Amino acid sequence: AARASLDTLTAHQSKLGLIPLNVAVETGQVSTENAGAVDANLWYILAQWLLVQTTGDHAALARDWPAVQRALLWLRYQDMNECGLLEVPEAGDWMDLMAVRYNVLYDNVLWYAAQRAMLAMETITGDSAPLPDLGADAVRERLNLLLWVERCWEPVHFAARLEKLKAMRLEWYMLYHNIGT
Repeated sequence: AARASLDTLTAHQSKLGLIPLNVAVETGQVSTENAGAVDANLWYILAQWLLVQTTGDHAALARDWPAVQRALLWLRYQDMNECGLLEVPEAGDWMDLMAVRYNVLYDNVLWYAAQRAMLAMETITGDSAPLPDLGADAVRERLNLLLWVERCWEPVHFAARLEKLKAMRLEWYMLYHNIGT
């Protein structure tokens, strides 16, 4: 069932690399509901990695590798300001009824996992993927700095965290300063 699902999604991937959320298997019709959802591509990459780990089917991964690379490239374009994290539009993932947007925790945790999966799959295929310059470790660092708001009462610790965020992105510094204070 997992292989059939991935084959269906791969067959209906857009030219730019977007993985559809839903495909009617009877008709092949791609649903355009929540068509720009970021998490579909993330789960597609993770599912490819899980399937190759589970089955050991390297031939299927080699066959799908160009589609997996396009899925990653589409995700890279979702880092619109090149900060290392994905910018997710409101209603741009499974939480479409929640008012979450921009550097969303859920999608960026998956982004970290997807980059790690891509590196592992590169080893199997022997072919590199268009990985971001900053990479998975930078995503993890940014998630921990930005999205785990910790206002400890040690001024030196808080100031050091603020300086690190300021060096990365002024907007993150301002956001953290306001929330932390």
